[in-house]
Amino acid sequence: MTLIRIMIVDDHGLVRQGLSAILGQEDDMIVIGKVNSGEALLTQIKNGACPDVVLMNVYMDGMSGIEATEQLKRWRPTVHVIAVPAADTEQTV
Repeated sequence: MTLIRIMIVDDHGLVRQGLSAILGQEDDMIVIGKVNSGEALLTQIKNGACPDVVLMNVYMDGMSGIEATEQLKRWRPTVHVIAVPAADTEQTV
């Protein structure tokens, strides 16, 4: 079985921990990293992290999830990014 490698990017520690705990129960997924900013994600990628999927908060201090996604897709175009907006308005999504 091939494991889906997941990175979680959110500036709220409880969200990172909660998502990690939920995903950790899945047999076909592994959380390979949890970071608190877009900048930290890009540093991890530069240092060799190879996620298949990134769960990305849209709104974070510093580099937004949108900006981080744009840079990530330039470096690793095959990575799938799932936006996790802090607000659930239709405009945000």
